Order: sequence, then structure tokens, then C-alpha cells
Amino acid sequence: MTLLCQSWGQFDTFLLTKEGAAHPPLRLRSMYGAHKYQAEFPMSPVTSAHAGTYRCYGSLSSDPYLLSHPSEPLELVVSGGGLDPVLSELKGSAQALPPAELWTLRKEGSEGRGSAGEGPA
Repeated sequence: MTLLCQSWGQFDTFLLTKEGAAHPPLRLRSMYGAHKYQAEFPMSPVTSAHAGTYRCYGSLSSDPYLLSHPSEPLELVVSGGGLDPVLSELKGSAQALPPAELWTLRKEGSEGRGSAGEGPA
């Protein structure tokens, strides 16, 4: 599974945060393609530890400590606590209006692909 932060507006870096997590946010440089800035955050294999609420922020290299407004939350629900947990649910809106950050979930393997969430203007 990969969480993809995207924006129609320019950001040099994207940060991915998990609500209530003790560790610092994940940070990746953005790439430009298909008229969008984006960063892919790999989250595979899915475990029960991935369950939670995520938000994406953008920043510019000229002022890296100034962050965009957060995206709308994306909630991942993981069922099954054994060796083969399943991403069972995504909760979020699928609409986005440019310029906006939006969430895209890329499920790998036989699970297909889907998207959820919208961010700020």
C-alpha cells in the first residue's frame, strides 16, 4: 500500500503525519508530473500498526518550517491481528478542487486501487 500526497500548487516537500504517533512525521521531496506535485509514502506490508488517522502537509524549501494547512484526515482501518491483516476500510471524501492536496491510496496486488480524501485550498 502507498499513500500519495498530491497538490496542484507547488510544494517542495510533503510531510505525512499519523494522529497520536510519538515518532516525527515522514518527510519526502515532491516530484512534479501530470501537472501535480506529489510524494509517495510506501506503507507495505500492511500491519495493524498502520491503522489510524493520517494527514498530509506541504512545505517550500525557502521556508521549510512553514507548513500548509493539513489535508482532510484519512482514516485507515485494518482488520485481523494475525500474520495477514487486511486493509478493511478507508474513511474520507473523494472530492478535491484545485489547488488542493488530495489523498490517493494505491493498494498493491489483488486488492486493486482506490482513492479517498481531500485537502485544503
